[in-house]
Formats: sequence, C-alpha cells, structure tokens
Amino acid sequence: MKLLSLTSAKKSSLKFTFLAMMLLVILLVNIADILPTYQQPIGKIIAIDESGVPNSNLSPFIDYKQNLTIKLLTEDSLYNTIYIENSFSYSQAFSNRYEVGQILILRKTTNSAEVTYDIVNIKRDSQMVSLLIIFAFLAVLIGGKQGAKSLASVLLNFGVVFLVMFLYRNNVSIYLLAPISVIIFIFTSMTLVTGFNKKTLAASLGTGIGLLFAIATAYFTFMFTGSHGVNYQEMDITISSPVELFYFQLVIGTLGAIMDIAVSIASSIEEMIGTSPDISRKNLMASGRKIGNDIMGTMTNTLILAYLSGSIPVILLMLKSGISLDYIMNVSLSLEILRGVIGSIGIVISIPITIVISIALLNKTHQKEAL
Repeated sequence: MKLLSLTSAKKSSLKFTFLAMMLLVILLVNIADILPTYQQPIGKIIAIDESGVPNSNLSPFIDYKQNLTIKLLTEDSLYNTIYIENSFSYSQAFSNRYEVGQILILRKTTNSAEVTYDIVNIKRDSQMVSLLIIFAFLAVLIGGKQGAKSLASVLLNFGVVFLVMFLYRNNVSIYLLAPISVIIFIFTSMTLVTGFNKKTLAASLGTGIGLLFAIATAYFTFMFTGSHGVNYQEMDITISSPVELFYFQLVIGTLGAIMDIAVSIASSIEEMIGTSPDISRKNLMASGRKIGNDIMGTMTNTLILAYLSGSIPVILLMLKSGISLDYIMNVSLSLEILRGVIGSIGIVISIPITIVISIALLNKTHQKEAL
C-alpha cells in the first residue's frame, strides 16, 4: 500500500514538474517579443486614431484609414515612436484593422536620410509556439508514452511533407516521392505508436491496399474521362503539373483517414481475440464489419468536410457575387468533391481488407500461442 502511495506521489510530482516547465517555456517565448532577436523591426501599437471610421455598419465599398502610433521594441534608434497610416476594407481580405496592444512585424526602408516603416503583418509566432507547447503537454499528460510517440510521429510526418515539397520543387518526380513518403508515413505513424507487431502489420497492409485502390480509382477515372469535369483553376498559379499535385494531395489527405480506420479495426479484432479465445472466424468477421460500418460513416464525413471547408470563403464570395451554384460546383468544388469521393472509396475498400488480414494474422498467432 505504501509502495503504491509513493508511486502515485512520484507521478504527481513529475506532472507538476512538467507543468512548471511548460509554463516557464511559454513565459520565455512571450518575453522574447521584446528581445532584439528578430531580423525585422518589431513594434507595439500604443495608440490609434480612427476619427474617420464609424463605430458600426462599415461599408464594403469604402476603404477606411487608421493612424497608428507604434513604439519600436527591437531597435535602438532615435525613432523609438513612429506613426503609420493604415488603410483597411470591410472584408479585411488584404489588410487588417489593428487594435491597441497588438505587436507588429515591420519593414524598414532607408532612402538617403529618410527612414520609413511599413507593416508586414501581426506578430503571432509567440502565440503559435505557446499553443504548440500546450498541445505537446496535453498529449504527454493524457497519453503518457503513447502521447509522446504520437507527437513525435506528427512532427516527423510534418517534416516529411515539407521535404517532399522541397524535392518536388527541385524536379524530383512526384511518382517517386509519393510511394516513399507513404511508406515513411505508415512506418512512423503506426510503428512508433503501436510498435512493430502483427497488429501493426495488418493495419499497414490494409492501409496500403486501400490507398492503392483509391489511387487506381483516380487514375482510371482520368483515363476514361480525359479529366472532363475536373477544373484545376485553383492550381493555375503553380508551375507544376496539376494532375501530379492532385495525386499527391489525394495521397496525403486520404492516408490519415485510412490509417485511422485500419488501426481501429486491427486493434478491435486483437482485443476480441484476446478476451474471447474461442471466438469463431465468422463472429470475428461480423463484429469487424459492424465496427467498420460505424467508423466508415463518421470518417467519410470527416474526409469530405475537411476537403470542403477550405473552399467555404471562395464559395461565399461567389454566392454573394451572384454566381450560379452550377458554376461554383464546376470551378471551386470539382477537385474537393473528387478527392472526397475517391478518398471515401479507399476508406470503404480498406475496411474488409483490414478485417480479413487482421483475422488471418492475429487469430493464427493466438492459436499458436494457445498450443
């Protein structure tokens, strides 16, 4: 009893120590706002004159002006306080309406004896880092070692995505990068979290086959239709092949959803076999299908809504401009709908495949252990 109390006290002490470290790091990150560690000037708004701006009912057809008084925080110069005129619109699509107390990133321009400053953007890096620290703390506090492994997996995958984009930008084929990145994603996401075992192997195989089926569906769709009905307008600003980018987006967007379902099914089947050693394959298949059907609906909705959410501002702008829904569906939603439908097909196919593979691997392993 005393040993359990000591163990519990030790865990509580570690949690409080970890919490104190998190708060200290957040404090240091926010204090860094006033340290001279930035290449660009940093300033804080100490006063605003909005004499020409109404208190409410801003017009979408008028540009309004603010006269900002800004105190420089990172420059040791005679210009400790500067004044900048800022123009902003009702939508604030290309400008911001600033408030007292906000910290800004500035651009300094020197012409002969004249020094001028322009606003680059609001400085948000300290808040973003603070949120990331809180996320990391909660992941480790609630998930323990598994939470730390999941966090490491997210960071590795995030780095892989940027590495792939960098290599692709330097003329490395996306058809080479995509399968390599998929293998890395599956390895880091599953092996780090669930370990290297039969359950991980079953989930990985189910994920890989489901993803290949989704890619094959996209390929044959384009081959038979000649990409008719698919509008790549949102990719016109890139210098890369829209079709290649579509495939890469499909892989990245669909992979996470399929992995989630595959791991859930493999874990459920492993648990059923462990708690009921005498369960038949027929009952395992029936239970696996029921679990898969429950997950399939929510995950398909999640995937489609995630794709559509990025187009909401453009859709609202087009609707407000009187553009027809048919044109919006063709121009702004064709890619999102196609990615969502093809990804959903991959999700649906991965369910029975993962069930069959999990039963074949895990049930066979359990029978050998029983013998």
